[in-house]
Amino acid sequence: MVSITPNRQVEGFLDHATYSAHYSPLGNHYATIGRAKAWGMGVAILDSGINSTHPNIDSWNTDNSRIVYSQSFVGGDTNDGYGLGTHVEGIAVGVDKVTAEIRNDTNSYSGVAMDANIINLKVLDNNGKGNDASVIAAINRTIALKDRYATTSA
Repeated sequence: MVSITPNRQVEGFLDHATYSAHYSPLGNHYATIGRAKAWGMGVAILDSGINSTHPNIDSWNTDNSRIVYSQSFVGGDTNDGYGLGTHVEGIAVGVDKVTAEIRNDTNSYSGVAMDANIINLKVLDNNGKGNDASVIAAINRTIALKDRYATTSA
């Protein structure tokens, strides 16, 4: 069966986000297999873009950006004018650059896949709005890129 649906509007919401995941088991798994946290993986962020100057997208203790690919599906640049994409990126793949510089700090915060390559696919504009077609096109781009930005060895 084939059907046609309208190209409906999609929208991001900037609700309060809280730390709700305990990912130590994942970190322990990476340590057990001798691999950094998601090193060699590519993680696609489909959202309102990513602030490419934000220090938490860099590799740990460097100024080397982990964004390996960027594309906008809503026109304009891929920078995050809405803020949600950078927030989502931080949860998924962010690196804590603040506590790394605090002497004797016992806490650090990072995304679940802090060593992964970042694929920045902007599907929401600077007002947090987009449409189904843009999201589908970005999913298709993710599939097309799946082998390009991931490696199989640490």
